[in-house]
Amino acid sequence: MNQSVLYVTTPGACVRQEHGRLRVTKGKELLQEARLFDIERVVIIGGTAGVTSTAATALMEAGIECAFLSSTGKFRGLLSPVRNRGAVVRLAQLAAYMNPARRLELAQTLVVRKVKNSSTLLSRFTRNHPESPFKREQDRLFAAQHAARNALTIESLMGFEGEAAAAYFSAFGQMLRGGFRFTERTRRPPRDPANSLLSFGYTLLTSETTEAIVGAGLDPAIGMLHSLEDGRPSLALDLMEPFRSAVVDRLVLHMANNRMLSPLEDFTQDTDNGPRLTDAARRKFLRTYEERMTETFHPHKSGKETNLRERLRREAINFAAALRDNKPFRPFALP
Repeated sequence: MNQSVLYVTTPGACVRQEHGRLRVTKGKELLQEARLFDIERVVIIGGTAGVTSTAATALMEAGIECAFLSSTGKFRGLLSPVRNRGAVVRLAQLAAYMNPARRLELAQTLVVRKVKNSSTLLSRFTRNHPESPFKREQDRLFAAQHAARNALTIESLMGFEGEAAAAYFSAFGQMLRGGFRFTERTRRPPRDPANSLLSFGYTLLTSETTEAIVGAGLDPAIGMLHSLEDGRPSLALDLMEPFRSAVVDRLVLHMANNRMLSPLEDFTQDTDNGPRLTDAARRKFLRTYEERMTETFHPHKSGKETNLRERLRREAINFAAALRDNKPFRPFALP
């Protein structure tokens, strides 16, 4: 848990490897430096930042994955070491996808847990802000949770998940402070700074979930809830659902409500891509995201200390085991 993530955010920067160290440079300027041994993953943000072939080889030999995100936060892909294992698990994954009853069962567990975690977040906010009881939203979440548990098709399940999301984000907008305004969840492009933060955070989480899935021997393209689509990491979108509120939503609320970011000063307006974090604000967001992912806690019914990053990796391993052994899957519960 002592290893760190190397984020490369400076346009035109390059990751190099020299004598067992990763050096991020721009021209002759040294921007960052770390021992290869101390890095657990690399995230390159922006189309003009890159990595040399020597550094890429060193990363793959060390078993370190490198994720590439666009400057607007779109997940582009992974540079990943070869893993000659997982064939049995991938066959079980495909068999589960091809079995309508099994696929629906797994998808239901993910949606139900996502809705429960969303409800838990609202309840905890209400304890500190009794003026915001969210009774109507909680009732809608409870109804959607019940309907999802009894859904007969993936299509109807997606509909109930959508109803839960609408109720949840209605409350989310009321929880935001610090000058941030939020009326509905919007994407491609996000229409306001709050949606921009959510989208960027979800992209970071997608990249981490994809890495965990690949590490567990699974195919990130074959999900149970999200449909197959070229270029879409459907299983990553599945497994990250219960983590959205625990990781990204709480992070956005924390930074907005503690005025760590300003919707007026920390964003620039892009005509095509909506509000975008300034470079300084993006670095602040990434630092706080790292703090969230590495903060230790004790899971329910367990005395073993962990953090959200380790729990996300364990989620992929547990999902692989459930597929391989044809057993029920119990998703992450908000701690």
